[in-house]
Amino acid sequence: MFVGDSSPVGFISDRGYLERPGARVGTDSRAPGCLVLQANKRDHIHAIPLDQIRSMMESMGLRAGVVESVANSGVGIREAFVLAVRLALTECGS
Repeated sequence: MFVGDSSPVGFISDRGYLERPGARVGTDSRAPGCLVLQANKRDHIHAIPLDQIRSMMESMGLRAGVVESVANSGVGIREAFVLAVRLALTECGS
């Protein structure tokens, strides 16, 4: 699971982190789609649109489930966790 920042500055920083070779966990062909991106700060006034976040992930060759969240109010935290567990038990565990 990767908790990303949906603000413009955070979005650029996240991309830099995900481009590092050691961070490319979602590219393993044996485990497709085993990365969950928790798009945090969705309440930010200039939050990057989800379609742009998904496009960034695709352009980097990362397949990920994307879940919106606002961590300081608890929105989306449980949903991201549940998705990660489901992926671990199904797609990633096989």
